[in-house]
Amino acid sequence: MERNVESDVIVLTSRKWGSLHRRVTMLSKELGVFDAIVYGAQKGKLSGACESFTRGKAYLYYQSVRKEYSLKDMAIESSSEILRGDLVRLYSAHAMVEIVMKMHGGDYEKLFDLLESSLAFVDERSFDPTLVLIQFMWSVISVTGFESDLHICPVCGHQYEESEIVSFNPSLHSICCSTCSPRLPEFSRLYLHPGMRRYFLFTSSLPAIEAVKVEVSEKAKRRILHYLIDYIHNILGYSLKSLQDDSLII
Repeated sequence: MERNVESDVIVLTSRKWGSLHRRVTMLSKELGVFDAIVYGAQKGKLSGACESFTRGKAYLYYQSVRKEYSLKDMAIESSSEILRGDLVRLYSAHAMVEIVMKMHGGDYEKLFDLLESSLAFVDERSFDPTLVLIQFMWSVISVTGFESDLHICPVCGHQYEESEIVSFNPSLHSICCSTCSPRLPEFSRLYLHPGMRRYFLFTSSLPAIEAVKVEVSEKAKRRILHYLIDYIHNILGYSLKSLQDDSLII
Protein backbone atom coordinates (compact mmCIF):
# COMPACT_ATOMS: atom_id res chain seq x y z
CA MET A 1 0.00 0.00 0.00
CA GLU A 2 1.30 3.45 -0.91
CA ARG A 3 0.86 5.95 1.87
CA ASN A 4 1.91 9.26 3.34
CA VAL A 5 3.89 9.11 6.57
CA GLU A 6 4.82 11.80 9.09
CA SER A 7 7.65 11.18 11.53
CA ASP A 8 10.15 13.07 13.67
CA VAL A 9 13.57 12.26 12.25
CA ILE A 10 17.27 12.90 12.60
CA VAL A 11 19.30 12.95 9.39
CA LEU A 12 22.31 10.66 9.80
CA THR A 13 24.02 10.80 6.40
CA SER A 14 23.36 11.97 2.87
CA ARG A 15 24.84 11.05 -0.50
CA LYS A 16 24.26 11.89 -4.16
CA TRP A 17 21.69 9.81 -6.00
CA GLY A 18 22.02 10.42 -9.71
CA SER A 19 22.74 13.92 -10.98
CA LEU A 20 19.91 15.77 -9.23
CA HIS A 21 18.78 13.72 -6.25
CA ARG A 22 20.08 12.62 -2.84
CA ARG A 23 19.61 9.52 -0.72
CA VAL A 24 19.45 10.28 3.00
CA THR A 25 19.67 7.88 5.91
CA MET A 26 17.44 8.87 8.82
CA LEU A 27 16.54 7.70 12.30
CA SER A 28 13.00 7.82 13.64
CA LYS A 29 11.22 6.27 16.61
CA GLU A 30 8.66 4.53 14.41
CA LEU A 31 10.77 3.52 11.39
CA GLY A 32 14.17 2.96 12.98
CA VAL A 33 17.11 3.54 10.63
CA PHE A 34 15.87 3.91 7.07
CA ASP A 35 16.70 5.52 3.71
CA ALA A 36 14.64 8.06 1.77
CA ILE A 37 15.13 9.54 -1.70
CA VAL A 38 15.01 13.33 -1.95
CA TYR A 39 14.17 14.10 -5.57
CA GLY A 40 15.70 17.30 -6.95
CA ALA A 41 17.57 17.92 -3.69
CA GLN A 42 20.77 19.03 -5.41
CA LYS A 43 19.20 22.38 -6.26
CA GLY A 44 15.78 22.31 -4.65
CA LYS A 45 14.28 23.67 -1.43
CA LEU A 46 15.00 20.41 0.43
CA SER A 47 18.77 20.69 0.13
CA GLY A 48 18.94 21.85 3.77
CA ALA A 49 17.01 18.79 4.89
CA CYS A 50 19.79 16.57 3.55
CA GLU A 51 22.47 17.80 5.95
CA SER A 52 23.70 15.39 8.62
CA PHE A 53 22.45 16.12 12.18
CA THR A 54 19.38 18.02 10.92
CA ARG A 55 16.36 17.32 13.11
CA GLY A 56 12.70 17.91 12.33
CA LYS A 57 9.39 16.46 11.16
CA ALA A 58 9.63 14.60 7.87
CA TYR A 59 6.74 14.20 5.46
CA LEU A 60 7.39 10.96 3.62
CA TYR A 61 5.74 8.98 0.86
CA TYR A 62 6.11 5.19 0.84
CA GLN A 63 6.14 3.50 -2.56
CA SER A 64 5.13 -0.12 -2.08
CA VAL A 65 6.31 -1.30 -5.50
CA ARG A 66 9.84 0.01 -4.99
CA LYS A 67 9.64 -0.56 -1.24
CA GLU A 68 11.24 2.81 -0.56
CA TYR A 69 10.49 6.17 1.02
CA SER A 70 10.75 9.54 -0.65
CA LEU A 71 10.98 12.79 1.31
CA LYS A 72 8.30 15.22 0.17
CA ASP A 73 8.89 17.97 2.74
CA MET A 74 10.49 18.60 6.11
CA ALA A 75 9.86 21.08 8.91
CA ILE A 76 13.40 21.66 10.20
CA GLU A 77 13.66 22.21 13.96
CA SER A 78 17.46 22.30 14.32
CA SER A 79 20.31 22.31 11.82
CA SER A 80 23.17 22.16 14.37
CA GLU A 81 25.09 25.19 13.11
CA ILE A 82 27.36 25.54 16.18
CA LEU A 83 28.77 22.03 16.01
CA ARG A 84 29.48 22.41 12.29
CA GLY A 85 31.88 25.25 13.07
CA ASP A 86 33.93 23.36 15.68
CA LEU A 87 36.15 20.44 14.65
CA VAL A 88 35.92 18.47 17.92
CA ARG A 89 32.15 18.92 18.10
CA LEU A 90 31.77 17.97 14.44
CA TYR A 91 33.79 14.76 14.76
CA SER A 92 32.01 13.86 18.00
CA ALA A 93 28.67 14.21 16.20
CA HIS A 94 29.92 12.13 13.27
CA ALA A 95 31.05 9.43 15.72
CA MET A 96 27.61 9.31 17.34
CA VAL A 97 25.88 9.05 13.97
CA GLU A 98 28.18 6.26 12.76
CA ILE A 99 27.62 4.31 15.99
CA VAL A 100 23.85 4.53 15.49
CA MET A 101 24.16 3.35 11.89
CA LYS A 102 26.41 0.40 12.72
CA MET A 103 24.83 -0.64 16.02
CA HIS A 104 21.20 0.15 15.20
CA GLY A 105 18.74 -2.11 16.92
CA GLY A 106 17.12 -2.43 20.30
CA ASP A 107 14.72 0.26 21.45
CA TYR A 108 14.52 2.84 18.64
CA GLU A 109 12.53 5.25 20.77
CA LYS A 110 15.29 5.34 23.40
CA LEU A 111 17.98 5.48 20.70
CA PHE A 112 16.25 8.43 19.02
CA ASP A 113 15.88 10.35 22.29
CA LEU A 114 19.51 9.61 23.18
CA LEU A 115 20.89 10.82 19.85
CA GLU A 116 18.60 13.87 19.79
CA SER A 117 19.64 15.04 23.26
CA SER A 118 23.33 14.26 22.64
CA LEU A 119 23.40 16.28 19.41
CA ALA A 120 21.67 19.14 21.22
CA PHE A 121 24.37 19.05 23.95
CA VAL A 122 27.20 18.98 21.41
CA ASP A 123 25.56 21.94 19.68
CA GLU A 124 25.88 24.05 22.84
CA ARG A 125 29.21 25.68 23.67
CA SER A 126 28.67 25.18 27.42
CA PHE A 127 29.07 21.39 27.12
CA ASP A 128 32.33 19.49 26.63
CA PRO A 129 31.74 17.50 23.40
CA THR A 130 34.06 14.67 24.47
CA LEU A 131 32.14 14.14 27.71
CA VAL A 132 28.91 14.17 25.72
CA LEU A 133 30.34 11.53 23.37
CA ILE A 134 31.46 9.42 26.35
CA GLN A 135 28.00 9.51 27.89
CA PHE A 136 26.43 8.78 24.51
CA MET A 137 28.62 5.71 23.94
CA TRP A 138 28.00 4.39 27.44
CA SER A 139 24.24 4.85 27.03
CA VAL A 140 24.02 3.36 23.54
CA ILE A 141 25.83 0.22 24.77
CA SER A 142 23.03 -0.12 27.33
CA VAL A 143 20.22 0.62 24.84
CA THR A 144 21.50 -2.03 22.42
CA GLY A 145 21.78 -4.65 25.18
CA PHE A 146 25.56 -4.92 25.64
CA GLU A 147 25.91 -3.23 29.03
CA SER A 148 28.12 -5.00 31.57
CA ASP A 149 27.30 -5.42 35.25
CA LEU A 150 29.57 -3.05 37.18
CA HIS A 151 29.15 -4.91 40.45
CA ILE A 152 29.38 -8.66 39.80
CA CYS A 153 31.32 -10.91 37.42
CA PRO A 154 28.78 -12.49 35.02
CA VAL A 155 30.75 -15.77 34.89
CA CYS A 156 31.53 -16.68 38.51
CA GLY A 157 29.41 -14.22 40.49
CA HIS A 158 32.40 -12.60 42.20
CA GLN A 159 31.49 -9.19 43.62
CA TYR A 160 34.06 -6.61 42.58
CA GLU A 161 35.99 -4.89 45.34
CA GLU A 162 36.09 -1.09 45.38
CA SER A 163 39.82 -0.97 44.46
CA GLU A 164 39.72 -3.87 41.98
CA ILE A 165 40.84 -3.49 38.35
CA VAL A 166 38.28 -5.40 36.28
CA SER A 167 39.28 -7.30 33.13
CA PHE A 168 37.40 -7.79 29.86
CA ASN A 169 36.16 -10.99 28.27
CA PRO A 170 36.13 -10.43 24.47
CA SER A 171 34.07 -13.53 23.73
CA LEU A 172 31.28 -12.34 26.03
CA HIS A 173 31.66 -8.62 25.14
CA SER A 174 31.60 -8.04 28.88
CA ILE A 175 33.77 -7.04 31.80
CA CYS A 176 34.74 -9.93 34.09
CA CYS A 177 36.99 -10.56 37.07
CA SER A 178 40.65 -11.32 36.35
CA THR A 179 40.10 -15.02 37.10
CA CYS A 180 37.44 -15.41 34.39
CA SER A 181 39.27 -13.23 31.88
CA PRO A 182 43.06 -12.96 32.35
CA ARG A 183 44.57 -9.63 31.41
CA LEU A 184 45.90 -9.67 27.86
CA PRO A 185 48.11 -6.98 26.24
CA GLU A 186 45.79 -6.59 23.23
CA PHE A 187 42.96 -5.61 25.57
CA SER A 188 44.98 -3.31 27.82
CA ARG A 189 42.69 -0.33 27.12
CA LEU A 190 39.71 -2.39 28.25
CA TYR A 191 40.82 -2.77 31.85
CA LEU A 192 38.23 -1.00 33.97
CA HIS A 193 40.08 0.90 36.67
CA PRO A 194 38.36 1.76 39.99
CA GLY A 195 38.02 5.48 39.16
CA MET A 196 36.44 4.69 35.80
CA ARG A 197 33.97 2.29 37.39
CA ARG A 198 33.04 4.91 39.99
CA TYR A 199 32.48 7.43 37.18
CA PHE A 200 30.13 5.07 35.31
CA LEU A 201 28.25 4.11 38.47
CA PHE A 202 27.80 7.73 39.51
CA THR A 203 26.78 9.16 36.12
CA SER A 204 24.44 6.24 35.37
CA SER A 205 22.20 7.41 38.22
CA LEU A 206 21.94 10.97 36.88
CA PRO A 207 19.71 12.58 34.25
CA ALA A 208 21.57 12.96 30.94
CA ILE A 209 21.89 16.73 31.26
CA GLU A 210 23.60 16.30 34.64
CA ALA A 211 25.75 13.32 33.63
CA VAL A 212 27.44 15.26 30.80
CA LYS A 213 28.41 17.97 33.30
CA VAL A 214 30.43 15.64 35.55
CA GLU A 215 34.02 16.74 35.04
CA VAL A 216 37.05 14.45 35.07
CA SER A 217 40.75 15.10 34.52
CA GLU A 218 42.10 15.10 30.97
CA LYS A 219 43.98 11.86 31.68
CA ALA A 220 40.84 10.18 33.01
CA LYS A 221 38.76 11.49 30.12
CA ARG A 222 41.15 10.03 27.57
CA ARG A 223 41.27 6.68 29.40
CA ILE A 224 37.47 6.47 29.58
CA LEU A 225 37.16 7.42 25.91
CA HIS A 226 39.70 4.76 24.87
CA TYR A 227 37.87 2.19 26.96
CA LEU A 228 34.52 2.89 25.29
CA ILE A 229 35.99 3.05 21.78
CA ASP A 230 37.57 -0.39 22.20
CA TYR A 231 34.40 -1.70 23.86
CA ILE A 232 32.27 -0.69 20.87
CA HIS A 233 34.86 -1.96 18.36
CA ASN A 234 34.88 -5.31 20.15
CA ILE A 235 31.10 -5.55 19.95
CA LEU A 236 31.11 -4.71 16.23
CA GLY A 237 34.14 -6.80 15.32
CA TYR A 238 35.73 -3.94 13.36
CA SER A 239 36.74 -0.31 13.77
CA LEU A 240 34.52 2.66 13.01
CA LYS A 241 36.04 5.24 10.68
CA SER A 242 35.10 8.20 12.85
CA LEU A 243 36.82 6.69 15.91
CA GLN A 244 40.07 5.51 14.35
CA ASP A 245 41.84 8.81 15.13
CA ASP A 246 40.77 9.82 18.63
CA SER A 247 42.92 12.97 18.49
CA LEU A 248 40.07 14.50 16.49
CA ILE A 249 37.60 14.16 19.36
CA ILE A 250 39.71 14.97 22.41
